[in-house]
Amino acid sequence: MNVKKFFAPTMQEALRQVREAVGADAVILSNKKVEGGIEVVAATDYDEQKMLSDYSGRLSGEPPTPGQLARMQAERHLELEQQKQKSRARISSITHPGGERANHKSRETLVDNLENRFLASSRQIRSSGKAVVHEPVQSSKGNDDENTAVLNEMKSQILQLQDMLKQQITETEKKTSAVYRELKDRLCLMGLDASFQEALLQRVVKEKELAVAWRQVLGDIASQCLVEEQEVIDQTGCLAFFGPTGAGKTTTIGKLATRTVLRYGARNVALVTTDRYRIAAHEQLRVFGRILDVPVSVVDEENSLNDVLDKLRDKKLVLIDTAGLNQNCADWHAQIAEFTECKYRIRNYLVIPATSQLQIIKSSFHAHEPVGLQGCIVTKTDEAISLGEVIGFLCNERLPVSYITDGQKIPDDIHPASPALLVGKAVSLLQDLALESNKGLSNCHTGS
Repeated sequence: MNVKKFFAPTMQEALRQVREAVGADAVILSNKKVEGGIEVVAATDYDEQKMLSDYSGRLSGEPPTPGQLARMQAERHLELEQQKQKSRARISSITHPGGERANHKSRETLVDNLENRFLASSRQIRSSGKAVVHEPVQSSKGNDDENTAVLNEMKSQILQLQDMLKQQITETEKKTSAVYRELKDRLCLMGLDASFQEALLQRVVKEKELAVAWRQVLGDIASQCLVEEQEVIDQTGCLAFFGPTGAGKTTTIGKLATRTVLRYGARNVALVTTDRYRIAAHEQLRVFGRILDVPVSVVDEENSLNDVLDKLRDKKLVLIDTAGLNQNCADWHAQIAEFTECKYRIRNYLVIPATSQLQIIKSSFHAHEPVGLQGCIVTKTDEAISLGEVIGFLCNERLPVSYITDGQKIPDDIHPASPALLVGKAVSLLQDLALESNKGLSNCHTGS
């Protein structure tokens, strides 16, 4: 038997050198990590029939020799190395540059762990080979059982790697399917954020019919939209409306006041404004008061919010307009304090213009959380490009919608909110965008 040593930076390179130098019939006698890489000891010209005979003798109860253990270790090494190489090749073939780095790192860690465990088991087998010459047969069998357990664990890791590969292949097939790509395009164009999109797409990943998948996606969106069951104007008490300047607070109050007067009469309605910070800020509200013949009160230095509401206790519904102030100014903090310290129970609503950027909506929401928000009113949907950002925000924050406004006409352009109305307007805007961008997403309502 001829024995040679090989040195290489990696185990793969060392095995390649062995194959090139002594052929595929070489037997790996040992391998170990050394400074600069891996040292492999390989042998050729062994008697295969004798090896099989020796191995049969071992099974019959005779203790294996160190040479037999080395050959057994070499066979197992080559088998596991081949499986590992195939796994690496499959990973490389399905992984896209720059994509899913965390999963790629996880796979590499598993393969490296497999290699390290195999090196450890190789050293363990060699150690047991040294002991076999001096130990009884029973001890040799005990060592073999331990080695078998180690190798079984390594094979289990290979199965885990194969499962990861199957999952990666499924992900690749999913992302290249025509239905998936079309749905992804629609949800992107609708304005939904990536995490919301993925959650929706996961539910229809196996659906091959676009129309069916699209209807299910729209149904899932609608199911996550919260709305108030009872119309605001059918309730009794005080309602306050918060939001940035230009959100449509005063116009919305005018629409609600008109609907209430038409339904319950002018004597049951009163209007209040806390906007004393801007010149003629409450003039529009006074115009509504004159037209509807309802009282309009102003909260100022001489009349606190509690004082004003004391005088309006006989009204069925009191609608309170607020100033759209910068949350970093002292007046804004004073206005918030008026509501948090008020002795009356006030239901507070955030007015969200559909034309606002998501960060502005989030900022306004968090700024007014201290007053305790009951729900919201989505305004200016007729001026919006998309509703995806608003819908995604409302679903994430679980904030109910009371009304949707879509124009300046009083009281016509305000509608009690429903999931179907929200999603329907979002899809209508999606169709408009699709036509403008020539994406051809026609008949989005049916998904065809």
